[in-house]
Amino acid sequence: MGDTGTRQITVEQNEYLWRFRDVYNDDMHGKLVIYSANHKGGHLEIYFTFNDHQHHFPQGTTEVYKWTGEKGIMFFQPVIALRIIRHARRELNWHPAPHTAPMLITDGYQLLKNLGYEPVPHPSE
Repeated sequence: MGDTGTRQITVEQNEYLWRFRDVYNDDMHGKLVIYSANHKGGHLEIYFTFNDHQHHFPQGTTEVYKWTGEKGIMFFQPVIALRIIRHARRELNWHPAPHTAPMLITDGYQLLKNLGYEPVPHPSE
């Protein structure tokens, strides 16, 4: 049961499908969607702004974009989905189930802070 562009990940013996989609408009940069590999009920949907994407990185590490040299999160890496799934299940009581409403997180910035990501000044600031 996969949509185009979904990736599979196992977290604590549960199978999930996830995908990050770039969305370029004035308010949002991208959307991360995570759902059970068995059904799409109760999926997790997180919205990120351009600033969330460009100005954060995990504590103690730096991810540098090869094409710009800027630091930032690469949402396409499985470790991001892994950390978000663990946090959502443990701290936000997210348990996807058939025929349940999705859990929407519109403040990706706060979620990143809760996961231990720290803001980094943009090179132009």
